[in-house]
Amino acid sequence: MEIGGCNDCHTAGYGQSGGAILEEEWLLGDSLGFRGDWGTTYAANLREYVEGLSEDDWVSKAKTLKQGRQCHGGR
Repeated sequence: MEIGGCNDCHTAGYGQSGGAILEEEWLLGDSLGFRGDWGTTYAANLREYVEGLSEDDWVSKAKTLKQGRQCHGGR
């Protein structure tokens, strides 16, 4: 299932491959940094991040996410 473009940043090589990445490799993070006026953001492993959240916590957090910005605990 793909929702919200999370793979674009949080799956290494996703954009460069046109999305041709095995699902078991999705959302494991990437060492590639994204630079903006806020500094440099590195895409974290979302599987580890959501592991400790309840479904209600995840839905609440997902409603506040902004693509192109640090989406888990920052700006």
